[in-house]
Amino acid sequence: MRRLELVGKRFGQLTVTALEEVRNQNTVWRCRCDCGRDHVARARVLMSGKTKTCGCSRGEPHGLTGTRIFHCWRNMVARCANPKVREYRHYGGRGVEVCERWKASLLAFISDVGMPPTDRHEIDRINVNGNYEPGNCRWATRRQNMNNMRRNVRVEYAGIEYTIADLAREFGLGYAFLYQRLKKGWTVSAAVHMPSIPRKARAAFRLAEGSRAKR
Repeated sequence: MRRLELVGKRFGQLTVTALEEVRNQNTVWRCRCDCGRDHVARARVLMSGKTKTCGCSRGEPHGLTGTRIFHCWRNMVARCANPKVREYRHYGGRGVEVCERWKASLLAFISDVGMPPTDRHEIDRINVNGNYEPGNCRWATRRQNMNNMRRNVRVEYAGIEYTIADLAREFGLGYAFLYQRLKKGWTVSAAVHMPSIPRKARAAFRLAEGSRAKR
């Protein structure tokens, strides 16, 4: 009977590295767990899916339980897979998924994206309509993350695309002030350059206009 070749295949967090031995016609394979430990298991156990890790803390924490990276990973998976999570409607509810490799393993996630550079960095999807997967994720600051949100309104000024928040910061304007001008149909150039009329001056102007109308 021809033996099934399993070297290089992945089962949960275990990657088969070599044939360990043959016991009573049952093949036993040596595997490397994502946590870095070696583990041996019979082929039929691996194929059944009953063994997915070397047994390290039931697979995922690997000594990282309670750390910031663990919570980041767990929340990423939850908002894409758990309808009870408040943010689900913005992620899993509109089809955003976590790739199987990351969903199955915290260490695989860390291996692909690394640790966050600072405590201010969050996981961010480059294409906001894409999935959480290698090539589409990066560590970004809250400001970068917010700027990349799909609901942000973007405008173009001097050939450069801005969010309204960034444009307001660029010209030292209040976000609400600039947003209201653009909402009223002002051009971007006029909205950022037209000086604001002080409230007292506007009140005096309205009063003078009212007096003229009564004559």
